[in-house]
Amino acid sequence: MINSKLINAICEKYRTPVYVYFESTLKKNYEFIRDSFSDKYNKTKIAYSMKNCYIPGIIKSLDLFRKNMPPTFLDNLRDV
Repeated sequence: MINSKLINAICEKYRTPVYVYFESTLKKNYEFIRDSFSDKYNKTKIAYSMKNCYIPGIIKSLDLFRKNMPPTFLDNLRDV
């Protein structure tokens, strides 16, 4: 659970602005989008714009539960 003490510690360590993403929420939203489109369009593929929003932690998380991502998705990432 996130609380003000944890938020303050994160801000001290990483400075501000800082963004906190919850993998569980990210996964829930991904699955909602995937299921919503896949029901109607069976060849649906979901992509993430690394050029516009390069956040290594999100990319790693998405890769954990993606099943239809092209094999070249992480080809250019090294130790993120």
